[in-house]
Amino acid sequence: MQMFQEGRPGEKPDLPSPPDLPVPGEPAEPDVYPDPMPDPQPIPPQDPIPPGPGEVTPPVYGGQRGGFATLS
Repeated sequence: MQMFQEGRPGEKPDLPSPPDLPVPGEPAEPDVYPDPMPDPQPIPPQDPIPPGPGEVTPPVYGGQRGGFATLS
């Protein structure tokens, strides 16, 4: 028994016509909604606030101190 048949020889299958796809770069419709995430505005540079008298600023480390954990 043959499970799949290819149809009659010489006939084309009844397929729907391909849809009209939009051209890349050309919007099909104008965007009527505002952008939900607008581009962030640049933050102007600010002078660092100096510490008050008697305050100690801790050193800034890049990552974990001591590197990798060691097992004893």
